[in-house]
Amino acid sequence: MKSIEIKAPAKINAGLFITSKRDDGFHNIETIFYPVAGLYDTLSLKVADSFSFSTDSPVLSSDTGSNLVVKAARLFAARTGSENFISFRTHLIKRIPMGAGLGGGSSDAAAMLLALNELNGGIFDQAGLREMGLQLGSDVPFFIKPGPLFASGRGEIFEECRLRLDSSFILIVNPGIHISTPWAYKNCRPSHAPFDLRELTSLRLKRRQYKTDTLNDFERIVFPEYPLIQRIKETMLQNGAYTANMSGSGSSVFGLFERKRTAVECSKKFDPAHVIYTGSLRNDYLT
Repeated sequence: MKSIEIKAPAKINAGLFITSKRDDGFHNIETIFYPVAGLYDTLSLKVADSFSFSTDSPVLSSDTGSNLVVKAARLFAARTGSENFISFRTHLIKRIPMGAGLGGGSSDAAAMLLALNELNGGIFDQAGLREMGLQLGSDVPFFIKPGPLFASGRGEIFEECRLRLDSSFILIVNPGIHISTPWAYKNCRPSHAPFDLRELTSLRLKRRQYKTDTLNDFERIVFPEYPLIQRIKETMLQNGAYTANMSGSGSSVFGLFERKRTAVECSKKFDPAHVIYTGSLRNDYLT
């Protein structure tokens, strides 16, 4: 195989509780990672004499030494012991906004590991790829095999969950506000999860059968500082979303709808430049 093209999907956090601070400086969380297959970056690799990276993103183009895609390739080379294993011309097309709580950088890094592994005959199994991914970021392991999963620890310990949203439609709005994740964690107040997210279902979401005023603890920190993000959530709930929450530490907000038409109509309430995605949550190509 001399070339490959991989879709790197976005994710949302369908619930995120910060439960404690760890001795290593990280935080323990409980969350549901849910992939959004219709919103994705595209990573292509073609055989070459040496490794190179390009992208249509001007931000990444000027920062190739620190972006996660290049780091993933360098890690793969270090694990295999040879630069020959990453001798590919790589190009990344970005659609997922950066720093938006949608996991774009982590998904791109996982896509690089998956692509290099495939092109080199499957050197590593899924566990090995996830272990490498964890060195790159807490949620990179999720994207090695994305699917609806309950995650705990730093976000790298996975269990099955009940939530399935295949029949729902999603609207994602990002106001272009950069939220510093370290800042958000520094200002959070960890507490016990108000309920077990593994038991969350679409029916409970629709009936709002959960004993908490938010399904994302970061909202308590972010909303007072950035009222616009809170207004986005409120607008979605006022215009047909059966639930709406910030994803990750923000600033993206997603709303879930029973009908696509309602989601589309709601999207018209926002600046078109801020509407990132409107569509189905079916994840057929990921299965």
